[in-house]
Amino acid sequence: MIDRILTSGQTAPERAAIEVARLLDIECDNGGSERENAVMAEGTLVISEGRPAAPFPDLLNFIRSQGRHCLHVDMMTTTAFAAARAIAAWIQDERVRTLHVTGPDAGPEFPLTVSDVLQTALRLVHVDTAMPGALALFHDDARGRALTVTVPQTVHQAAEILLSRLDFQDRSRIANMSDRKLAGMADSMKRYMMSEFRLGVGNDALLDSCRRALGEPEKGQAPEWAILAELRRKLRSTNVLKVVK
Repeated sequence: MIDRILTSGQTAPERAAIEVARLLDIECDNGGSERENAVMAEGTLVISEGRPAAPFPDLLNFIRSQGRHCLHVDMMTTTAFAAARAIAAWIQDERVRTLHVTGPDAGPEFPLTVSDVLQTALRLVHVDTAMPGALALFHDDARGRALTVTVPQTVHQAAEILLSRLDFQDRSRIANMSDRKLAGMADSMKRYMMSEFRLGVGNDALLDSCRRALGEPEKGQAPEWAILAELRRKLRSTNVLKVVK
């Protein structure tokens, strides 16, 4: 269990760490340089959106040279929950009790993403403390490496990911949805696609693919619509699922 969080409080991940510490009633020291915090902590967590620029690569090298544990999580190459699992597993594996959190600024939704990831990770650690071994449920193999998910770059890839997660009943329901109901579903799934697919918060390739798929969108049609419309098209094109009039 994390007893203390260290952060300089200057960037979005650092400010998010302060807020999470407050919400979870964890002692938090706000101040000090990144290298000072890294040496004082048992582990440093760097959260970024894409490859971090200077000075963070040098900071990671410094941490390793000091024999301290470090973990870099790139939110452009993983989902929010997969990132939380990775962080929780790392904290447990390295027995981190004083955690240093840092990372560069990014898009406008990044602070909220970092806050969600940190809260989930620390709650997972708490669950494992109360029920030893619980984190094993969130690993992909016996060595304890956390699962990661590739962020889709196109509407087709995003629809395929959603398709793989649907059972037969949901497939039938979506295949038979009207445009009006599909639009309502798109609105309700906006936060999910931001978190899982990074749609609208850094995944420019997917956003561009959505815009191309929409062509000249009607008023109110959001990028999420393009993905769900492609999903419905795929379902309707199968031999098993036929639209009921």
